[in-house]
Amino acid sequence: MVHAKKDARTLTETILQLVTRRKRLKIKQSQLAKIMGTSQSTVSEFERLGGNPTPEVPSADTL
Repeated sequence: MVHAKKDARTLTETILQLVTRRKRLKIKQSQLAKIMGTSQSTVSEFERLGGNPTPEVPSADTL
């Protein structure tokens, strides 16, 4: 149970870092989706729920 909470916290922190980086770079969800080869709605869902937009989710450092 402790590992699950830590994993959830880590995922939440990672998503927040990605969203913050995207906004800082003034990249719209639709632009990021195009770069990733996915849809804007998938990026939105990932940012809200932590879903997996592609098999290889980029790290915050690659944005």
